[in-house]
Amino acid sequence: RDGILFVPEVLLSANAMKAGMFILRPLLVATGAPKQGKMVIGTVKGDIHDIGKNLVGMMMEGAGFDVIDLGINNAVEKYLDAIEQHQP
Repeated sequence: RDGILFVPEVLLSANAMKAGMFILRPLLVATGAPKQGKMVIGTVKGDIHDIGKNLVGMMMEGAGFDVIDLGINNAVEKYLDAIEQHQP
């Protein structure tokens, strides 16, 4: 199909990825890695895509970081508030 993707296929793939992440997350968090610190993560205002953000967050948790996940579509002020509140 010459690299053309249709919305239902993309949504199905995204749901499969989220299901896999649901299974893997507890395994990554249970690695016993020593605590490394905190980090704030999220997507910027206007961006609602979160699979990459979620993958990075899971990997950082597995590496020993406490991850403060702001979710999607965040204004700069929300990051600044989270940094002030959590002191990563």
